[in-house]
Amino acid sequence: FCPTTWLPLVQGPVPQLNRAMSDQQAHAQRVVTTLMLKNMPRSFTNAMLLREIEIAAGVGLVDFLLLPWDGTARNMGYAFVNCVDADSATRLRASMAVARWSTSGAEKPVSILDARLQGLVPNVAMSEEMIRAARKAPTYPLVILSGRVMDFHEAVQLLLP
Repeated sequence: FCPTTWLPLVQGPVPQLNRAMSDQQAHAQRVVTTLMLKNMPRSFTNAMLLREIEIAAGVGLVDFLLLPWDGTARNMGYAFVNCVDADSATRLRASMAVARWSTSGAEKPVSILDARLQGLVPNVAMSEEMIRAARKAPTYPLVILSGRVMDFHEAVQLLLP
């Protein structure tokens, strides 16, 4: 055997394994507050989804909710929901995982994933950028602070520098 060809084969996987382990550790340490809910009834509005969340998991768990629309009278079948803290996100995940949509006849179970973007302020900032770039009527998220649904522009002024 030739040590110069063998050495990279031995050393190559080790950094990748270490990187994979550190990615897993980072994910385990990441605080998850923002969830992506999939299999949404396409007729749902922000208000309907908020009501479903409150029925399933309780009031006061959510401070941001975005249900993107496709430019017609239907949403895109998924939503981003930020919870006030990680415990609320865990509670919402557990409650919605066994829930069925009570205000629609949809049979598909809710699918819940950790969103890539985490936290209230990053979600408001991303939404504000998307709204500025929109060519047609934008989809405005709900921002709920101190139990009150805020006007989105007011929330942007309050939360973003």
